[in-house]
Amino acid sequence: MTTTLQASPSSRRWVLVGSLAVALVEMGLFVWLWRVGSLVDPGADRQAALAFVALGSALTLQAMGVVGVAWVVVARSWTVLRHDETGISLEHPWRRWHGRWHDVTHAWARNGWLVLRVRGQWRRWYVRAGVGRADALARVRAQLPPGAWHERSPRAPVV
Repeated sequence: MTTTLQASPSSRRWVLVGSLAVALVEMGLFVWLWRVGSLVDPGADRQAALAFVALGSALTLQAMGVVGVAWVVVARSWTVLRHDETGISLEHPWRRWHGRWHDVTHAWARNGWLVLRVRGQWRRWYVRAGVGRADALARVRAQLPPGAWHERSPRAPVV
């Protein structure tokens, strides 16, 4: 029997729509400031020309950062965990992994997210489990090797 754990379709849709809205706002801001910059002539003033170059570079980096963060949020919300007799599969828009449960070294749930660390990978996997999915989390927890489940992040400070 295959069990799948992923965010609800409505949640995934809202994240995608929100990220597209952020990207469109960034694009509009970028075009507007580029247009304003093209209307102003710095003339022979070297300081003004350098200021325009610095502003354009900062604006470009800022837009790339905001759109990059939005894409990461979309990718995390689209992560899917499937497990059956053959093992466990994790996938999202730009990477995939398939292996056995004993390859999962650490796992914990926090605020509706299931976080998995897999042996041989330096990045974690984040699966939107939802707050009301205790049954699915219990099935995942039962499959993990002894000592892999943590009640909190292994690096989280003790309060």
